[in-house]
Amino acid sequence: MLDQMSGGRLELGVGRGVSPHEVAYYGVDPARAQAMYVESLRIILAALAGRSVSYAGEFYAFCEVPFELQPVQRPHPPLWYGLSRPEARYRADWAAAGHAEGDLPLMGMTRTVVVAATTAEALATARRAHKCWHRSFMELWNKHGTRPINASYPDEFDEAQRLGFGIAGTPATVRDELQRQITQARVNYLVCRFAFGDMALAEALGSVELFVRHVMPELAAPV
Repeated sequence: MLDQMSGGRLELGVGRGVSPHEVAYYGVDPARAQAMYVESLRIILAALAGRSVSYAGEFYAFCEVPFELQPVQRPHPPLWYGLSRPEARYRADWAAAGHAEGDLPLMGMTRTVVVAATTAEALATARRAHKCWHRSFMELWNKHGTRPINASYPDEFDEAQRLGFGIAGTPATVRDELQRQITQARVNYLVCRFAFGDMALAEALGSVELFVRHVMPELAAPV
């Protein structure tokens, strides 16, 4: 329906999720979540591509379920899928399928960004907001006495910045670091998170304004 209403502009994000505790609250065994996700995605894609779906799998089974509304984009809207190391799998599969590197679809990265007139101001905002965000994000893991597996969510913003997930500083600092990462990762799409934790609206809007004026115009896609 959204693809029809938008005239074929829907982009669909898919993924299993990172928290085993969240799926467990819905009666799903975390150990089986990956297999259930794979099966569910097959069904969703089949439903988007056809008028009816029949399926018999380990977790789901049904026969000739009708789908009257179809997406504008065929066989289905573009998919976004999160990867920790795209060069380890996606690029290799893309090349193996006979596609050229220059024909890659959108491949993006997400970064938490705080831009301010001075580095000290940007870091002060980022450090404070990160603590608030991290406390909320980790609540279920802390409640159950566990930690995320195969994912890094540093307690402090400084560590997130060291790992490259967060960037805080002046427009020039943010521009140079983002350009370095874009070139290294060879991505052609960038998603920036400007509001998180307890950031005030004025802080977030100020960061966005500086980014739009002084950072975005100078970022270039990798050659």
